[in-house]
This record gives sequence, C-alpha cells and structure tokens, in this order.
Amino acid sequence: MSYLNHVVTTKGFIHSFERSAQILKRFIMGRRNFLQMISFLQGNLNGGTKITFCITASLLWENVVLFRKLRQIGHDVAAHGYIHTNMKNKSKKEQIEIIRKCSRAFTRFHMPVSGFRCPYLSYNNDTLEVLERGGFAWTSNNMVLWPNGIHANGNGREHKCLRKIDTLYHIDYAENRPALPRFRNGCLDIPITGPDDEMLLERFRVRNKAKIVEVWTSVLRKTYEQGGLFHLLFHPERFHYIRDCIKEIVTGLKSFEKPIWVASLTEITEWWRSRQGLSWEHERLGDGALRTWVRVPARATMLMKSPEGSPPAQAPFFEDYMAARPVGSRNGSSAYPCVEGRKATVGLSAACPREAETFLREEGFLVERSSSPGEHAVFIDRYATFARQDEAAMLAEIENSPFPVLRLWRWPDGMRSGFTVSADVDSVTLMDFVRRALEF
Repeated sequence: MSYLNHVVTTKGFIHSFERSAQILKRFIMGRRNFLQMISFLQGNLNGGTKITFCITASLLWENVVLFRKLRQIGHDVAAHGYIHTNMKNKSKKEQIEIIRKCSRAFTRFHMPVSGFRCPYLSYNNDTLEVLERGGFAWTSNNMVLWPNGIHANGNGREHKCLRKIDTLYHIDYAENRPALPRFRNGCLDIPITGPDDEMLLERFRVRNKAKIVEVWTSVLRKTYEQGGLFHLLFHPERFHYIRDCIKEIVTGLKSFEKPIWVASLTEITEWWRSRQGLSWEHERLGDGALRTWVRVPARATMLMKSPEGSPPAQAPFFEDYMAARPVGSRNGSSAYPCVEGRKATVGLSAACPREAETFLREEGFLVERSSSPGEHAVFIDRYATFARQDEAAMLAEIENSPFPVLRLWRWPDGMRSGFTVSADVDSVTLMDFVRRALEF
C-alpha cells in the first residue's frame, strides 16, 4: 500500500495505471533484455565510456553473473541499497542495518563497491553520516535540472510535472551554478543531471528519440560552457528505447573544441580527492618581489586570470582564465609571480563562515584566512552566513578583481568539462520488481 501511495502521489492517478502496464512489459522478459543491453554495450560503448551501475544488493543472489559481466567489459558497479527501500523514511539505526546488509552482500560475492546511491534518490539528515561510517567514498542523490529543453515538447505537462519532481527529488536548477561534485561529511556527492530518461519518457512524454537527443545535447553544451559535469542517468528497463540516444551523445563528445573528460563515478571521486592535495607557500625575493610556489596533483591544470587592463598572452582556457605559466620549478612545485606585491590568492576574513572557505577551495582557489586585505588579489569579508544561493555572487566578486588570481582547474589533463553515465538497477525480472514494491 505504501508503494501504491508513492506512485500515485509522484506520478498521478491515471499515469499509475499506465505505469503498471509498462512494468509488466519491461520486466516480463527482464533477464533477456538485460543480456541484450550488455551485448549492445560491449559492441557500441566500449571505447572509454565507463557506466556506473548502481545495483540493489538483493539482486546479486540470482544475477551476479550479469553484473560480473558488466565489470569484465569495463563498467563499474556501486550499491543501491539492499532492496529498493526508501531511506528517507528510515531511522538512523534502520539505515545502519540496511547499509551493513548491503555491504555484506557485495563482499560475499567479491564485488567491492565504493559508492552508494539511495533508492528513489531519497535520504534524510542521517544518511550521509551513515554512508561515511559504512566506508562509502561517494554518493549521488541530488539532481541539477535543466528544464529549458523540456518546454519545447508543447504538451502542457511541464509545470505540473516540475511541481511533482520538486516534491520527490532534491532539485537544484542549473542556470545559476555549475553542476559539480561537493564533499558532504567526508563523502563526495556527485549530482545527477536532469532530465533523465524517466523524466523525459514518462513525466514529460517526450517519446521522439531525436527530441531526446536534442534535449541531452543542449544540456551537454551548457555543462561544457560552464566547465561542469554532465551526469546522464538511465534505467536499464528503458535501455532498448534510449540506447541509440546514449550512443549519439557519447559519439558527439568528440565534436567539442576542447576535450571532455569521460569517467566513472569512482574515477571522479578519486580525482576530486586528489585535488585536496593542493598546497602552496610564498617566497619573498631579494629585490622585494613576491612569488608563490604551488604543488599540484598529477594531471592537474593551473589557471590564472589576467590582470585588469593587460592584453591576454594566449587564448582563454575558461572565461577570463588562461593556462598559468610558471616562472620556476623545484621539488615538484611551480613558481608563479605576484603582481604589485599581492599574492594570487583569495583572502577571507575571520568572520567568513567555514562553508565559504570550503566552497572556494573546492572551486580550486588558493584560500587564506587573513586580516590584511592588501596582501591578496581578492579579499572577502562581507559574508556572515554562506549558502548555495551565495555561490554565484562570491565567484563574481573574484572575477571582478583587477589582480591575477590562481586557480586549480576542476578536471584533469586539461579537460574543459566532465561527462559520466550511471544506471539504477533495482530489478531484473518481474519478481524482483514485486519484491521491491513490497519492501518500500
């Protein structure tokens, strides 16, 4: 009964009947369809696109051979609960037990996992702490939604569907900030990019494959322009319908002027953790000039915003930032000059909250607590509190600085933006889906 209430609330009464027929159609030949998906992936997406399959652990008992095959052909596996249980409705104690049971199952089948996506993308205030204690390095439950392309469908469902989505998912709208991973309680949260296949096909009724490609291509261009992450989510039971759409998006990655980094969620987590190894120190030279020695992670790119009024010496890498050119090197560190005696750093007053410092460090800036505004390219002291809605304004304040600012870029190997694909696997057969509904 709880599951039926969930479906009616989130999808609507009439759509609930349609969904019942769709479920029967999708899962009645579920194992055969899953094998066909694996065969397609092996023949069409084995050129570097590593899909992360988030799997409910109870499926391992009867389907582990399928999931091992996915790993054998180069894809990744993560946890998606034990059975498809709504974590938001569970106490902290219940969540601990769910995650322990889930981890034991993956260990039993010798399939180590580092990530956990909550069923229904639903969680509560205890979930992140429980995941970190359970040894998970990343999670992926929040969605950054690009609604623009959806409206072009013209079927009048958009506003009603968006209201339902807002009640179901943790949604941020993408126009105001790039979609990027963020550390939460030591666990990396990697946002999903919306709309996903479920939103397009079922909620917004976008059934034309060319239109689906158009929407996703538009989102890809926008995330590329922002230097953000396009995280495409699909569900294997719909794969037969959208597989050519995914293939076209993956093929189109090569058409961009600057390269896009294609990685699994685990690889993204490893890279984001390595960025935390950024360190620096300042050196005063004999003539009084100042330079900054920066030690960066392997594969990293340092950027510098040109001083105000000076002509750029090279084509921009991102917005007003150029690839930074060091003036010296020693022991794995590179030296960068400072202009007019100011460090190419962002100074934060003691009054600025810790959340502001965390945000700027994750954006790659060299951040120092300071009481001397004149020592830094930018000095920020006007935030008593800091939340997501303040991010754009703080970045704009840095961009308006007349002095050069150093910045560690977001992606490795000089890549302009990031791209990843994941899939939620909560059922393979019709009986799996029945058990899932009963355990809601």
